[in-house]
Amino acid sequence: MQNHSRWHELQEILRQENLDGYVITHQADLNFLTDFPQEGFALLVGPEKVWAYLPMLLRDHFIQEVPGCEVVAGADLLGGIKKTVADQGFKRVGFDSERETYALGKKWEELGFTGKAGIVGKLRITKKGEELKRIQKACAVTAKAFRMLKPRIRPGRTERSVSLELEDLMQKMGAEGVAFELIVASGPNSALPHHRSSEKIIKKNEPVVIDFGCTYKLYRSDMTRTLFTGKPNGVFQKIYQIVERSQKEGIRRVRPGVAAGEIDRICRELIAREGYGDKFIHSTGHGVGLDIHEPPRVGPKSEEKLGSGMVITVEPGIYLLGKFGVRIEDTLLVTENGSRILTK
Repeated sequence: MQNHSRWHELQEILRQENLDGYVITHQADLNFLTDFPQEGFALLVGPEKVWAYLPMLLRDHFIQEVPGCEVVAGADLLGGIKKTVADQGFKRVGFDSERETYALGKKWEELGFTGKAGIVGKLRITKKGEELKRIQKACAVTAKAFRMLKPRIRPGRTERSVSLELEDLMQKMGAEGVAFELIVASGPNSALPHHRSSEKIIKKNEPVVIDFGCTYKLYRSDMTRTLFTGKPNGVFQKIYQIVERSQKEGIRRVRPGVAAGEIDRICRELIAREGYGDKFIHSTGHGVGLDIHEPPRVGPKSEEKLGSGMVITVEPGIYLLGKFGVRIEDTLLVTENGSRILTK
């Protein structure tokens, strides 16, 4: 990907923020700026130059994959950054005060660095070019794997066996791995949004919620489907139809200029009108990219406006504790005139 163009965009933001440099240690931000998949390194972006600090075992690999950086290899990452800042005469250096660990954040403060949150996030929120292609590929793999798996989800199987088969299918189609710990939740477990797939046996005539996604060249997908193993009863059909209508209405309202919180309100109010407002117990969605949850947050208090190129989920749900739950989720690309579902 075009790492240098991203560096230039970040350098322009630094000029606007009156910063001489910016330290990056958060893994997804590092992936975004370098497309280098390994962990254990840091970047210092200056007004005209970028430095990479990494252990010696990554040096040759990094130089090969990320041309244009000045590489400082050694064990003392903090000392290396401190020396560069002093040598360059940088007076005002920033770091992401929201993404940094507490301990390292305190060290940056001791060096006189300034906490400036969300600077790289401003660049990451809009997907374009190669990164958008990767998200689309991840979503396509995810959706195809589910189509293949769906007929095989039968009573007698365990939740875990379904999860493992789904993971295997996605990897066989090119995925690097899962985007998060896959959720297969059957019967009463489906009423727990973050249930961990277990050895519970899936029974006849019960719902199964499957929340899943994969990673393709560092970028992620997210999708949830709810199905029924047998003939759905009236209560399940009613709840499913409410959630389905809520999701469709939310998706219909996605377009540039609309506040992310508005999408949440639309989905939530429809469910509340049907008498299940207190059973919708999470936000309607979130951004997806290098992280499975990233801005914009599609929640009740989100005032951020959607823009073309953003990738978000819409995933309303209703959960009847001790009985069952229903959630339907798709990953969407915000387009110039609306949105396009990627997980079809």
